[in-house]
Amino acid sequence: MTKSIISRKWMIDVNKISYIPSSISNIHNKIAMFDMEETLISTSSKSKIPKDNQDWIWKYRTVKAKFLTLARQGYTICIIDNATWLSTGDMCYNSFKLRVKNVISEIDTVALKNGVNMQIFCFFAITKGYMWKPHTGIWNTIKKLYSKCKTPINKKKSFYVGDRAARIKTSKSSRWGANKADLGYEDRAFAHNIKVKFYSADDYFSIGMETIDEDDRPYKYPDKSLSPEDMKRIIK
Repeated sequence: MTKSIISRKWMIDVNKISYIPSSISNIHNKIAMFDMEETLISTSSKSKIPKDNQDWIWKYRTVKAKFLTLARQGYTICIIDNATWLSTGDMCYNSFKLRVKNVISEIDTVALKNGVNMQIFCFFAITKGYMWKPHTGIWNTIKKLYSKCKTPINKKKSFYVGDRAARIKTSKSSRWGANKADLGYEDRAFAHNIKVKFYSADDYFSIGMETIDEDDRPYKYPDKSLSPEDMKRIIK
């Protein structure tokens, strides 16, 4: 296991769990936000649920390079996810925390080797309420953090990246080629609700892309056939 380079602390309350630097100063006004599961990492076992804290691999081999570039461009990186396995009891808190720590420690090590000051904050919703994406509770937590640091957020330059992009299935004959439908809508809806640009994970981390444009594949938010509980999770 990689030793952590930057001093960080865990903060836990009834709705969320956070992993942030122990001391915060000179926070960057641009924020690059990312979903974690199936955006930054996946399970190495190919299981839907991690078997332990070591059960992870990078989803894309460009993740660390992209993070270095963002840090050099003056971005703060925020990882925001719904901790589904904690809410269902399929993973214990200790295993979850160690898994997150292992991921962040590897990024810290790369930053140190490259002489880059990388600011990373992690926020995970643990109950299906106001903090759960696509609700905006964690975004409000970030805004309070920035307000405390007396740093205005540059929303025009900030963005969110995730795999749950609400994209529909496309055929081989379409101009997008053959694609399966996305498994969910929460990441695109979250970006919409906090009013920042959204990028799909596969587009953002595609190898060789010099510039990133918003994915123009057709997408569709859930319709009225969904349960009232799911419909409430999209904030108009």
